[in-house]
Amino acid sequence: MPSETADGKIDLHHLMRLLADEGFGEIMVEAGSELTSAFLAENLADEIVLYRSPKILGGGKDLFSLPENRAALSAPPLWTPVSSEILGHDIKTVFRKNGNAF
Repeated sequence: MPSETADGKIDLHHLMRLLADEGFGEIMVEAGSELTSAFLAENLADEIVLYRSPKILGGGKDLFSLPENRAALSAPPLWTPVSSEILGHDIKTVFRKNGNAF
């Protein structure tokens, strides 16, 4: 069982070590903005697959829940788009982390 952080959330680094110990080499995380952002903030992702649809659902849901970082606008990009394809009315874009991910 993965350990918890001080704020009661699952320790993602410990979870990933447990999964690696069980033989998992790749993990797909399909999640909302909070968990996705936690994986990104902890540097635990080396690829992002983003699906977009031309449907407006409303409600103003965030794609990511990361703190504002205006310095990122002038910094070199952390992610490079490596492919994009149209799937019916949707668009799938794959991004890979620049440099050594781990």
